[in-house]
Amino acid sequence: MIQSATMKTTWYMPTKEEEEKLAKEGKKLQENQLLKRELIMIRADEPECHNFFPTKEEEETLIKQRKMFGKICNNDPWEIKKILKASDVGHLSRLLLVKENVEAFVFSYWDEQTVEAVKQGKERLQVKVRDEDTMSDHWLLFTRWTSNRSYIFQGNWASDFVKRRDLIEGDTIGISWNPSSSCFVFSVLSRV
Repeated sequence: MIQSATMKTTWYMPTKEEEEKLAKEGKKLQENQLLKRELIMIRADEPECHNFFPTKEEEETLIKQRKMFGKICNNDPWEIKKILKASDVGHLSRLLLVKENVEAFVFSYWDEQTVEAVKQGKERLQVKVRDEDTMSDHWLLFTRWTSNRSYIFQGNWASDFVKRRDLIEGDTIGISWNPSSSCFVFSVLSRV
């Protein structure tokens, strides 16, 4: 597979229900896609979908380059999901994120120097967080919490998100990194 460096690839696996719905709507899906339920590759510069299943060599190359070969999901843009705990919505004004999620879904977009500085706890980055639900931008501090081996948002987390959005323990939020605007994206996915 040959890709230009600027081409963004997204992976999507339709559910059986989505496949049946598309078939009922008269949309043509290739027979092998329905039978094998292969991944569909969508390229930003090509409006239509193409069946594509990476070879083992292509997959290994992408992994070696520290790039995820895409999101395998049901058209879900939220790479990091979290059910809020009492400590996330309490007086500490911080949101804790699991190390593995941040390193898999955020650091793959960042340059090595920034990643190393954050991993070592030397940097507290001021990052923009776009609230997709309200279309508002906010600035938070992003850093590693070395004692817990996790990453956290600090700063105005309590005022800009918890209080403003009336977040409580048990609410589910989604977070992802948007490489085109170089910011985190946030949404409230469900409420208790």
